[in-house]
Amino acid sequence: IYSFRDACPELFMDKYERYRTGEDGSSRLITLSKNFRSSTAVTGMVNTVFSEIMSIKCGGALYDDSQSLHYGGMYKSDAASADDWHGEYIRVESDPDGEEDEITCEARMIASRIRELVGVLDIENRKDNTVRKCAYKDIVILIRSLKSMSDTFAEVFAKEGIPLVFDSRSGYLLSYEIGEIMNLLTIIDNPRQDIPLAGVMMGYFGGFSATDMVYVRSHAGEGELYDSLRAAAEDQADDRVSAKCRAFMEMLEGYRKRSAYTPIHELISVIISDHGYADHVRAMADGERREGNLRLLKKRAADYEKTSFHGLFKFLRYIENMKKYEIDFGEAQGTGGTDAVRIMSIHHSKGLEFPVVFVSTLKHGMNLTDARDTFLFDDELGVGMDLIVRERNLKIRTLIKKIMAAKQINAVVSEEMRVLYVAMTRAENKLILTTAKDDGKTPKTEPQEAGALADFIDMAIRKKEAESLCFDISEIPYQAEESREETGEADDDMSRIMDSIDDSVTAGIIENISYVYPYEKSLNVPQKVSVSYIKHEAMEEKGVSIASDPRGDRVIPTAGALRGTAVHTAFENLPLGMSAEEEDIRGFLDGLVTAGKLSPTERGYIRERDISGFLRSDICRRMAEADARGELFREQPFIISVSAYEIDRTYPKEDRVMVQGIIDAFFTENGRVVVVDYKTDRVESEQVLTDRYQEQLNYYERALRQLMDISLSEKVIYSVSLEKEIVL
Repeated sequence: IYSFRDACPELFMDKYERYRTGEDGSSRLITLSKNFRSSTAVTGMVNTVFSEIMSIKCGGALYDDSQSLHYGGMYKSDAASADDWHGEYIRVESDPDGEEDEITCEARMIASRIRELVGVLDIENRKDNTVRKCAYKDIVILIRSLKSMSDTFAEVFAKEGIPLVFDSRSGYLLSYEIGEIMNLLTIIDNPRQDIPLAGVMMGYFGGFSATDMVYVRSHAGEGELYDSLRAAAEDQADDRVSAKCRAFMEMLEGYRKRSAYTPIHELISVIISDHGYADHVRAMADGERREGNLRLLKKRAADYEKTSFHGLFKFLRYIENMKKYEIDFGEAQGTGGTDAVRIMSIHHSKGLEFPVVFVSTLKHGMNLTDARDTFLFDDELGVGMDLIVRERNLKIRTLIKKIMAAKQINAVVSEEMRVLYVAMTRAENKLILTTAKDDGKTPKTEPQEAGALADFIDMAIRKKEAESLCFDISEIPYQAEESREETGEADDDMSRIMDSIDDSVTAGIIENISYVYPYEKSLNVPQKVSVSYIKHEAMEEKGVSIASDPRGDRVIPTAGALRGTAVHTAFENLPLGMSAEEEDIRGFLDGLVTAGKLSPTERGYIRERDISGFLRSDICRRMAEADARGELFREQPFIISVSAYEIDRTYPKEDRVMVQGIIDAFFTENGRVVVVDYKTDRVESEQVLTDRYQEQLNYYERALRQLMDISLSEKVIYSVSLEKEIVL
């Protein structure tokens, strides 16, 4: 079933035929004819269908007795011989008024049939022949494609109170909840994009009605929608819509400014939090899966930022390329619990097996568009194309292209037949086929004419005598939607659940609810912290005031912080033996700008006296001498492991935290180790710096001791503002 990946089943059929006829001389064909998965009801239904439709010409194999499924005799209980396991083929009438689509009607019928099976149908485990009642987890729904149908099934099953989980490897980027977020991120990056802007305005985050959009669009004629929005925000003619436009513009501009310094995954979290978007999608049908998709988006964004690519624009390009090349993340599964019906594509089900299988949406049409392409390609026939007669303005399909098109259509139909075979043979105990009824459709007489999987089933039924069919056929009339409360089914389900609970189960539930996680205190322990974080904690304990961002956002660098970074860069690259004259220092700093190590803005934060004061200091002289001996080390990074209790007294002592930092400089002198830390804080006394940075230098000492097995004899802070060294 993988011809779309260029698999060639003819290779296997050719070898099979050669071995069967003995063309290979000593070759021997061993036929594994018994099926040890499926019940007689399932094998009988499969054989009945495919013996009538599959042939060498269409399907790639002659479905005779050698190819048929032969029951392996695994099931021993009475259930195996009872009518309950009989196969079923159910046709569902659609809404005659056309208000509900066919998929909704079919999904509702499937939900109704599932409720009839759960807790009633006997399920036998063929490995030990134990029998139990059918549960939701025993049931799978197989459909050809999840992309256009998953939301419908999720909505119907949620209304019917049936837990449902998806096994999907696609559909994520096209889901509603992700589309809304991606549209908003798109206009945060560039609001002059009419389609995503209109989508956001009329979606959850904007809340504009169609009437509101007409009012907005009337403000800029043929211009861009963004210009219309700005003009409408300034117009006072309609206070309500203008106020909505101003609020939307304020929200958008706020996120645009924030995107300049906020990581993408944090920006997504802020958007979701600001608007209660997680609550919104959680309240929708299959809300747990949708909320899981949002968590997955944040994780994917965080993973993307770990690469060498950064920025919202590049992230959006990355997502667009995934859509372009049909690469998808796969949707998050719903959390309906372990006892839930599963729904998956037929391709995804290959190699799996399930007690009860619904093969559904069989009316879904086959994709034959490739046979209508401008150019057709075939391994044997080559290239097929149209003949263009310019003089008569005609385009004529050539004979070779017609032959290739017919061949491709037959290949697609054969592939779809094999897909149906895979789907039907997934069932262990019971197999149910469902489709929307189509009375107005002309019956197909040959398998090659099939346009949907249902055509194969209908064709086999017409070719068989009614009494020779080994499965039940039924037609379900259209029934308008009723709430489960109105029909009393919800009460019946609850009564059945309550009756099935005994005292031991109740005790287990109470025990689970009362469970206290023994490592609760460890949940807040960070994996890694910086020395600067520990410094702040120590300063707070001592009552030393520190500046903080009241919003809790990523900190925007202040002028002081930018100056500190610039000075450290200069000190890192400073030749310690250079002249302390201002002209020489100015040339050195300008050289850093030319080399790209400092920006012109950063250069403006550094005064020549900052450098000259350090060059004239005793610590600089000592560092220069050590450098000449090859015993000076600058910008030394480190990571050490410490007890979490040292970071915060509320953390467990047995937990470990990684502490990371960079030592500005250290050197050896007369067998002793001296560590140096540059500080640009504007202070009036040495004691302030001592109080602020004592803990930080203690960790530097500890790092050198752990990593290099050396002990410190001296810790020195060089204060740029005081132009002096402070020995701790």
